[in-house]
Amino acid sequence: MKFPAWWSLAVSTGLVVALMAACGPTRRGGDDDDDDGSGDDDSWVTDDDVTDDDTGNDDDTGDDDDTGDDDDVTPDDDTSDDDTSDDDTSSSDDDTGPGDDDVADDDTWGDDDVVPEGDPRAVCSVSPTTATVGQTLTWIGSSSYDAEGRTIVTYSWSVSSFPSGSTATLTGTGSNRSTVTDRAGTFAARLAVTNDLGETSPYCTATAVVTEPVGEGELRIELNWTVADDDLDLHLLKPGGSIETSGDCYYANCVSEGSLDWGVSGVTTDNPWLEEDDIEGTGPEVISLPDPQDGTFTVVVNDYPGSVVNTANAATVVVSVGGVVVGTVTRSITTEDEYWYAAEVTFPGGHFDPL
Repeated sequence: MKFPAWWSLAVSTGLVVALMAACGPTRRGGDDDDDDGSGDDDSWVTDDDVTDDDTGNDDDTGDDDDTGDDDDVTPDDDTSDDDTSDDDTSSSDDDTGPGDDDVADDDTWGDDDVVPEGDPRAVCSVSPTTATVGQTLTWIGSSSYDAEGRTIVTYSWSVSSFPSGSTATLTGTGSNRSTVTDRAGTFAARLAVTNDLGETSPYCTATAVVTEPVGEGELRIELNWTVADDDLDLHLLKPGGSIETSGDCYYANCVSEGSLDWGVSGVTTDNPWLEEDDIEGTGPEVISLPDPQDGTFTVVVNDYPGSVVNTANAATVVVSVGGVVVGTVTRSITTEDEYWYAAEVTFPGGHFDPL
């Protein structure tokens, strides 16, 4: 079969193009025949040149060694556990966090550290431990201490128990207190102490036993005052007695023994007597009763109106039973002819009650 002339040329040209595409580089410039000119190997654009080495090669742009490589961008040694969040940075137990070894142990009190503390001990006693009504008890806490050598700063005394009907109190400051007894029975007070760390001890308790005065049958009442020429008069009312009657021992009816017959009729030891009556001085006035009957006697003071003094006058009444003072009371008298009901004394027992 015969082919036209152009067919041979077309076939030849097509084969050349195909071979060039398959085996040869494409030239940027120059003709196919100039190997040494503008189209030499330095100008060829190949897959290896364009996409590997310069712009898109896996080894250069996106390979593991340059941009996404574990060793360069996000290596474990630089940005992960060892560098950013390892033991040497902000979450480290050793440097910044409140680790057991740094903050809790070294800077605050831990199990192995010595925490300062005290051990306050209250030690209390009373003197005397036995007394009669009217005597003063002294509660002593000065022997209290702290076993760890701390300083005792507060002594807190309180009544544990006093006899029924007693109005006695604890008076004073510091380590000791005092109490004037007013009833027979057991007086008990307790003490707690506090050291300079604010630690308080358990309570200790001291106890005294108070009995009726010996020779309780003898009642003696004494009145004194401070302003001379202001005549104050002492009165003693028997149980159920009224002022300025036969039931009242005072200057008008009781200036000698036997003037009044109280108690058992015909018995003289239970009758009162105004032993001393002072008019112009400051006392004393004294009433005595050797063996008082059972019941409650009332002590009264009157500012006699015949001696006019406008100055306040402090009057003091002292009551003794069996030679022992059981009570004392003082008041300022300011009004002429005033009657001051000062105290009551009850027998048997000689109990003193201020009014």
